[in-house]
Amino acid sequence: AIISVDNLTDREKFAILAFYAVNVENDIDKGIEYTKRRVALYPDDPAAHHNLGWYFQNQGHYDMALDEYKRTLHIDPYIILTNSGIIRIYMENYGQIDSALVWSNRMIDYSPDNPWGYFYLGSCYIGLNEFEQAEAAYLKAVDLNPGFLINQYRLAHDYRLDGRYDKASEFLQSILQKYSQESSAHYDLGINYNLLGKSETARGHFLEYRKTAKKWLDDYSNDPKSYIYNGIILTHLGEKDAGWETGKRAMELDSTIYFEYTKLLAVQGRKSEALDYLEKGLEHGYRDLVWIKLHPDLQVLHEEERFKDLINSYFTGL
Repeated sequence: AIISVDNLTDREKFAILAFYAVNVENDIDKGIEYTKRRVALYPDDPAAHHNLGWYFQNQGHYDMALDEYKRTLHIDPYIILTNSGIIRIYMENYGQIDSALVWSNRMIDYSPDNPWGYFYLGSCYIGLNEFEQAEAAYLKAVDLNPGFLINQYRLAHDYRLDGRYDKASEFLQSILQKYSQESSAHYDLGINYNLLGKSETARGHFLEYRKTAKKWLDDYSNDPKSYIYNGIILTHLGEKDAGWETGKRAMELDSTIYFEYTKLLAVQGRKSEALDYLEKGLEHGYRDLVWIKLHPDLQVLHEEERFKDLINSYFTGL
């Protein structure tokens, strides 16, 4: 296709050149320039505006991405992928839950049979600590797509945050019955069974998760997160010193993974240091409030006054 672009229309030519620049040459700036030329020639082409927004989003230019995404929906209000991009920026990059809520409801209005709208709606309610409303939204997504795993995990997290550990465990077991390879379900079951006081059952699930974590470390020894995950699971298995020695090796590979290091420190019981790293992450732009609240490793921090102060300082309207 790239060899034959001169035989195509300008719309097709600039679309292919942009795709090639971004995905083959790994040159997103070049892809943006081609897409801008396409937009200039075809200002009512929604796909061109969407692609430009996607490239800006990947560069971290979120305001510019939002502008292009909103132009896209002005041209064609039914492009759900674009609506999803807007929600993710407001939710994960800006931590503006109120705006994400508005756009989640819009997505449902325009595509009521798409489970992603309800997934995003449920996640907004998590950010607002509205656990029952989050449950209703996630359950609606389950009805629309029973195999939508990320939604099922978030529903289980919602049950845990609401103190319904039996319900969370039951739901996670149903995931394993259908998808036996889901190691994350083992990890989350270990968390919930510990909260239920069933330490031996929890240990069995942590041991299953450990098998996958060890394989990650073997396969991705240059990935600092592999050391974090292994350090965390060793800590859960009672090998606290070994967990710390393993986990802290991640910092030698990448000292900027503040959120990941927060999890290790929290599981290690080093709450003050965990909050130090959470604050560093927030200072450096981490804004995924929903994941901060959902992640099981950080639940131990939720009642700390400093945690509450950080949330109140960096996020408004909650």
